[in-house]
Amino acid sequence: MKTQTGAYAQSKTDTSSKKYGPKQQVFAQGDAATGIYEVMTGCVKLMRCLSDGRQQIIGFFFTGDVIGLTAGKTYSYSAVTVTPTKIRFNKKTDVLRRMMQEDALGENLVQLASDELAAAHDQMTLLGCKRPLEKVASFIVAMSRKAPNREQVNREVYLPMPQTDMGGYLGLALETVSRSFSALKRQGVISSVDRHFFRIDDLEALLDYADTSATDWESASTAVTTHQTSEPHSF
Repeated sequence: MKTQTGAYAQSKTDTSSKKYGPKQQVFAQGDAATGIYEVMTGCVKLMRCLSDGRQQIIGFFFTGDVIGLTAGKTYSYSAVTVTPTKIRFNKKTDVLRRMMQEDALGENLVQLASDELAAAHDQMTLLGCKRPLEKVASFIVAMSRKAPNREQVNREVYLPMPQTDMGGYLGLALETVSRSFSALKRQGVISSVDRHFFRIDDLEALLDYADTSATDWESASTAVTTHQTSEPHSF
């Protein structure tokens, strides 16, 4: 759920925010849903524990994203940090009170819910209809739209999560993820910049694997760049 932190966040003090190290739990599946969390810096993954004990990663969230938005009484997933992260907590009662006062806040929350549903549909397509290389290419394209990229002009993509987490999201074994990255590098589609940054060297080929049009990629990338540089406003 991508959004910009804003007027609501500005009304809070630093006492409502907390810093986490990597691999720390923000909230657990089944915890009382008492509020909404804004990712101020860093990366968080959401995970759902299945009935047989397996865990499915259902998304990665970055600076400006909001997590924990639910109509239920408990969270249906856990949130765990991937990197050092700073998160601001907003009480549900405060958010509901402000929704009564500001129409824009309610509209933004509806948009967040809509974005979350669209993301769930995208993941269903990834898990059910695409081959491994197509899944990894789609993941890179999605992260290029979503993550706080260091150099958008050079088409560098920030992937702070380990490949085990990528596999947990895509429904692939670690070895399959690794082979897919190697294949994309070998074909000249991507190249490594450093441990967590990759450069898209052949955008057309990557989008072809991901079944995404260049127009869609460019418009989404522009939206992300605008999001990262614009002034905060109410989520």
